[in-house]
Amino acid sequence: MPMPVTHRGVRTVPANATILSGSLTIGAVGAISAQSDNRESGVTFVRNAAGDYRATIARGYKRVRFADAAVTAPAAATAQALTSGTDAQMQGITAANYAGTSPISTFAISTVRPDTGVLADPVNGQTLTWLLIVSDS
Repeated sequence: MPMPVTHRGVRTVPANATILSGSLTIGAVGAISAQSDNRESGVTFVRNAAGDYRATIARGYKRVRFADAAVTAPAAATAQALTSGTDAQMQGITAANYAGTSPISTFAISTVRPDTGVLADPVNGQTLTWLLIVSDS
């Protein structure tokens, strides 16, 4: 399980925060072909539909401090196709989750086409990375 970060400095992680992170390797038809750090982070993903990846956290946390996701391509210096899900968005995280008035135990990452904003799968071989900083205070 993740260990709380106990240091505090300028522009660092908040005191007593826990960093949850990992990556999903996308296979054919948007399927998750591999998931990294699910044992360490306690977060597991399933593909719910095209461009819709749902996460379950093994235990709930009181507050969300930060959330981010991105799609990365394996080849350098190549433009990503506008017709695939290359824009990643964290979803299912409410203002109450950030305020600490409602605990978080699930969230989603949606990937959308940049030209239309419609849900779409990333291309086979791309990686979906994510970062969630949470705390119990």
